[in-house]
Amino acid sequence: MINNNIAKVIDLHKIDKRLSDINSERGDLPSRINDLNQKIDSFSNQNKDHQTRLEDIEKRKVLLNADLSDKEKKINDLNEQMYKVQSNKEYEALLLEIDHLNKENDQNLLDLENFEEEVTNINTLLNGNKEELESLNEKLLKNENRLKDANSLIEKEEKDLEKDRKNIESELLHEENLLEIYNDKKSENDGLAFAQINRGCCENCYSSLPPQLVIDANNCNQLVTCPTCNVLLYSEETNKED
Repeated sequence: MINNNIAKVIDLHKIDKRLSDINSERGDLPSRINDLNQKIDSFSNQNKDHQTRLEDIEKRKVLLNADLSDKEKKINDLNEQMYKVQSNKEYEALLLEIDHLNKENDQNLLDLENFEEEVTNINTLLNGNKEELESLNEKLLKNENRLKDANSLIEKEEKDLEKDRKNIESELLHEENLLEIYNDKKSENDGLAFAQINRGCCENCYSSLPPQLVIDANNCNQLVTCPTCNVLLYSEETNKED
C-alpha cells in the first residue's frame, strides 16, 4: 500500500526540481543584472564623490583668489609706503613684509594651478564614467527585457508551483521527521533530495540497484535510498496500475 506522506514528499521533490529547471531557464540573467546594478551604483557613487570634490575645490579657489587679491592690495600699499620711509630699518622691514606676502601669493598661485589640474583630471574621469554608465545602463535594459520575456513565459507556472509547494508542506507539518530528512537530503545533493530510478539504475550515480530496492521504491511505502550515493529514490512506476 502506498504511503500517502511518502508520495507527498516525492511530489514536493518534483515541484522543487521543476522550480530548479525554471531558474535554469532564466540562466544567469538575474546574476548579470545584479552585477550590472552593482557596477552602476559604484560609478554613480564615484561621480557623487567627484562632484563633491569639485564643489570643495571651487570653494577653495574662491578663498585663494580673495586672499590673492587682498595680498596684492597689501603689497601695493607697502610699495607706496616705500617712498615715505625715513630710515633703512623701516625700508628693510617693508621689503621683508613684501617678500613674505609675495611668497604666500606664489604658494596660492601654485595651489590654484594644482586645483586646475585636479579639476581637469576629475572632469576626464567624469566623462569616462558617463560613457561607462551609458554602456552599463544599455546592457542593463537589454538584460532586464530578456529576463522580462523569460519571466512572462514561466512566472505563472512558478507561482502555481510555489502555491502547491506550500500546500504540501502544510499537509506534512505533522510529519516533521519526513520533512527534516527531505531537507537534509536536499542540502547533501545540491538542492534535489531524490533521484529517479530508470531501468533499475539510480539516475544520480547511474549504479545498478538491487531488485528488492526497486520493488520497495515502486511500492512507495517507505523512503528508499541508493546504496551507492545515498540519495533518496523514487520510481515513476509507482501505482501505475491504480
